[in-house]
Amino acid sequence: MNSDAKTERRAMWLLVDRAFIMEGRAGDFFSYARNRARGDLNEFSHYLRNFPSSIVEHRGGFPYAVTDVARNYVGTPNQLRFPNLFSFDAHASKDFKVNDRYSLLFAVSGLNLTNHFNTLDARANTADPQFGTFFGNYKRRFRMDFAVIY
Repeated sequence: MNSDAKTERRAMWLLVDRAFIMEGRAGDFFSYARNRARGDLNEFSHYLRNFPSSIVEHRGGFPYAVTDVARNYVGTPNQLRFPNLFSFDAHASKDFKVNDRYSLLFAVSGLNLTNHFNTLDARANTADPQFGTFFGNYKRRFRMDFAVIY
């Protein structure tokens, strides 16, 4: 924490994975993420550690367009909408100070705790035998995290 009551956090994630995919061929996967966050403890919206938090999201569905077998629009595009989305997520974390320089962070998150069907896509092609149905869903899931903070 700086003397002006500001804090800064930096993180870097690097993942290299080699997996076997269809027909026995190997596939290489590479992922890189870097983030940087700054905060001011004098602001109302500062980050609260060791505190449970929850997020409730409810909104109308996004619009989508109906197409034919040649992928031409049928009717007015984006006139139909996905079903309403409802999601309740919760997160709790706890820091344990190891010494003056290092801390350990343990966290658990619950996503879509109500297990509401929040569709990811629609069968919007009139040539599809299941035309008009929705599919894809993130079911209820839990995630545990561990981090070393320095």
